[in-house]
Amino acid sequence: MKPRGGQTPHPATRTSEILKKTLNTFKQLLPIGSVAYKLGLTASSFADIFASLRPKNEWDICAGHCIIAEAGGILVDLDGNPVYYNQKNSLITPGLIAGNPNAVEKTLNLLNRK
Repeated sequence: MKPRGGQTPHPATRTSEILKKTLNTFKQLLPIGSVAYKLGLTASSFADIFASLRPKNEWDICAGHCIIAEAGGILVDLDGNPVYYNQKNSLITPGLIAGNPNAVEKTLNLLNRK
């Protein structure tokens, strides 16, 4: 997504744009509990993919990230970059995708298509 006027789009704007592009693509979207719980469900194959279109604090995802990784999955930001912890800014932006590496790649391609 290209920044407008050199600025990063507001998270709500980006979320709205992503939802417009993908709303009818996924079989089912389930709003369930906490981020860590969702990551655990994804790691245990209850869900195919976890996606959050909003920033998250690192302490909300670090344990779930470990569980995803131990299950053979990956967790990246919405731009496909790895997530790093103990940074000066603890907010992970712009959002997250986690799951099986193939599913994450397909979801990133879908979310970032023009």
